[in-house]
Amino acid sequence: MGKILRLNLTDRKASTLETAQYEGWVGGHGMGSAIFWDLIKDKAISGYDEQNIITIMTSPLSGTLAPAASGRTEMQGIGVQSSPIGWFTRGNFGGRFGPMMKFAGWDGIVIEGKADSPVWIDIRNDKVDFKSAKGLWGLDTMQTQLQIWNEVCSGGRFGQWLSVGELKMGQRTTQRPAVLTIGPSGERKSRVGCLIHDAGNAVGQGGFGGIWGSKNLKAISVIGTKSIPVADPNALLEARLQAYKKFGFHVDYKKGERDPHNFMFWDRPEQARIQSCIGCYEGCRNRYKTGIGNESQCVETFYSFYDRAKHGGKTTQTAFKATDLLQKYGINAYEAWRGMEYLNKLYKMGVLGPGKDIDCDLPFNKIGETELIEKFLYVMAYREGIGDIFAEGFYRAADTWGRLNKDSETGILP
Repeated sequence: MGKILRLNLTDRKASTLETAQYEGWVGGHGMGSAIFWDLIKDKAISGYDEQNIITIMTSPLSGTLAPAASGRTEMQGIGVQSSPIGWFTRGNFGGRFGPMMKFAGWDGIVIEGKADSPVWIDIRNDKVDFKSAKGLWGLDTMQTQLQIWNEVCSGGRFGQWLSVGELKMGQRTTQRPAVLTIGPSGERKSRVGCLIHDAGNAVGQGGFGGIWGSKNLKAISVIGTKSIPVADPNALLEARLQAYKKFGFHVDYKKGERDPHNFMFWDRPEQARIQSCIGCYEGCRNRYKTGIGNESQCVETFYSFYDRAKHGGKTTQTAFKATDLLQKYGINAYEAWRGMEYLNKLYKMGVLGPGKDIDCDLPFNKIGETELIEKFLYVMAYREGIGDIFAEGFYRAADTWGRLNKDSETGILP
C-alpha cells in the first residue's frame, strides 16, 4: 500500500514511513525487524522502557485472499516475558486486523513513546485520532471491542449497512472495525499479558500486552475502504479454488466424522459452524450456538486439559468458559496452561497450599473444575495475592520461591 503509520504516543502525533524503504526485507517479520533496528537507539533497554518501539506489520500477500497467506499479522519489539532477560522478540496473530490495516491504506504501524494517560487509536482510512481511553480502562477485551464498535459505527446490528464517519461521503460498510486491545492483565503490566483481536486471535508470546499497558495504550481500531492491487486476479482466484478443493473444509462432513483437513471440527459438542481468518480456505475455528468458546483454536483450547482428561478427552462447557476468560483477561494461554501444570505438581508434592512453603489458598483439590480456573485466572489478571507473582511468569515465580534450579533440573518446571 506504500505507507507505514508511525504513532508517537508521547506527543500524540501521527506521521508516515515509506514502505519502499523496507520492501527489501519482504515480509512482516523482516520489515518489522528492520524498522526496529533503524528507529531504536538503545537496543539493550527494558521492554517496559518508553523508548521501546513496537511494530505491527503485514506482509505483501496480506488481505489479498492468497491461500493461507493473507490473514496473519506480525508484532515485534523488546519483550518482557523471556527470562531472565527480555530480548527483542516477536508474536503474531490472525483474524481481520492485518487485512483491515491494508484496506485503510497502511502496510503496518509503528508505536513509539508513552502516553501521559490511557489512550486508544482510531484509524479510519487516512484519518488517525488519539482518543482518551479513560472509559475503556478497566474493561475486558470483549467489552472494549464492543464499546469501540459502537462509537465508530454508531451502534447498529450485525449484517446491517453501517455508516462510518470520516469515510468518503455516502460510503457504508457491513464491517466492524478491527480492534486489537489489552485486558486487565495488560493494564497491570503483566509479563504474561497478551493482546486480543475479535474473540480468539491473540499475540500471546513476548508479554506485549504488559508493554502496551506500560505505554498507556489500551487499543488500536482500524477500518478502511481501499482495495489492494493484485497483478493477476484471475490466477489468484484459480489458485485459491484449487487450494480449497484439495485442502479446504467441506460442510458435508457430519458431526463425529473426521475431516482430514480440519482437526478443530472433530470434537463438536453442539451445533456449530466454521470461522477463519480473512483469506483462509481452511476454517480451523468454530463458532458455537451458545456463543461460548467462539473462534479460539490454538493452545488456549488446551488450557483445560485436566477437564478433558476427566471427561474422556471431550471438551465441556468448563473448558470453553476457561478459554473465554483467558481471552477476556488478555492472559498468555501457554503460560497459564504450563503454569497450572507446574502449580498442580507443587500442590501434589505438598509444597504449595494453605500454610505450606508456598502459601496459596487456591482450591487445587478441584483441579479441572470451574471454581479453580476462575480464581486462578482472576488473581493472575488482577495481580491479587499470589497472583502478583504468577503475573511475572512462572520462571520468575520459581526463582522468587527459591525453586528455580531444583524444579528446572527435575523437569517439573517446563
